[in-house]
Amino acid sequence: MSNIDHILLFSILFFVFYCTTNLKQKVINKHFWKIALIPIILYSIILGCRYGWGNDYPWYKYRFEHPYGYEEEDFGFRLLNLFIHELGCNYVGAFIIYSLIFIVGACILIKDYKENKYMLALFLPATLIFSTFAIRQAIAHAFVFIGLYFLHKKKWYNFIFFTLITYSIHPSAIITLLICTCIYFLFNKPLKYEITIPIYIIATLFSNYFNEQITYIISNLIPFISFDNKFQSYIDQSDYWFSSDAINEEWKQGPITLIISMCFHIAIIYIGYISLKYRPNTKVIYLYNSTILGFIIFRLTFYFEILRRIANPFVLLYFIPLGYSLYIFSHNWRLYKKREVYLCKICHICIFSYLILYFGRFILQSPNYIFYWGK
Repeated sequence: MSNIDHILLFSILFFVFYCTTNLKQKVINKHFWKIALIPIILYSIILGCRYGWGNDYPWYKYRFEHPYGYEEEDFGFRLLNLFIHELGCNYVGAFIIYSLIFIVGACILIKDYKENKYMLALFLPATLIFSTFAIRQAIAHAFVFIGLYFLHKKKWYNFIFFTLITYSIHPSAIITLLICTCIYFLFNKPLKYEITIPIYIIATLFSNYFNEQITYIISNLIPFISFDNKFQSYIDQSDYWFSSDAINEEWKQGPITLIISMCFHIAIIYIGYISLKYRPNTKVIYLYNSTILGFIIFRLTFYFEILRRIANPFVLLYFIPLGYSLYIFSHNWRLYKKREVYLCKICHICIFSYLILYFGRFILQSPNYIFYWGK
């Protein structure tokens, strides 16, 4: 059983984000930042006050408390820590600011959509685990969101500027930005679900085989790969990151969990395609396609931590196409065929069942997730 403060604070957080869905879209568009202010503040404080949970949390805590002691730090992240340190904040203040940067960056992107009623609410479940367990990567992805915003506006100097900021905080984050940008220019239509759903199912059911093949391919390529920067450390520790020893069996899902998570992804793929078929939106289509790519890569590399880190940022983008799909269905369902309405309703049940079960467990059964006052 979780600690009472964990249950209470995260229940409040989810409730506040849910409440935004009860507002009219016109009101949200007119007063977006006023409406988003409370979710932003609560998200930043509650996630920032956590203690000890998240990949390398103690290490990032140490790095903030000793800002001059780690010379190989990425320039942007080092500069950010120095700035926060000069403000007089302790490590708790630093983690609050990290969370603040992440959600504000996402809100800049969300505000750019007129149909963002559900996007804001879905941002929380889509990003909660990522933002707490991929600390520096999440900060960098705040600027990925801003970069995508300027991509929509076709303000190329701003886009390049935020690409450079992204790289300066976490170089791997530009993979998300650049691949999404390429998809934006290369695909002006949503990928057909008749093709993507079978590919996703194959990737899931034969994940063990694909993971073995990935291990074989990477092990043969490693001797020919060399970097002049810190990425070389992954190459030097290739046995740890990419060999069969890197396959983490603890992540193996039971049959029921696997089926539920598959239904969740498949439901997003289906309703996303149907909504974009009736109400095409170029600013949603490329993120829909990027999300599908993330789902497939996520399944293909499920047991490899380092490769999952590449897939996760694409997966979390689902709050944009799913939020858009829910809005389009709720306002345009009469355009849908009867069969599509029926299937979309089933998809809604799958999606919300998954979210309730997954985050219900997160809220109620996370006894090791404590806050700094309970350390």
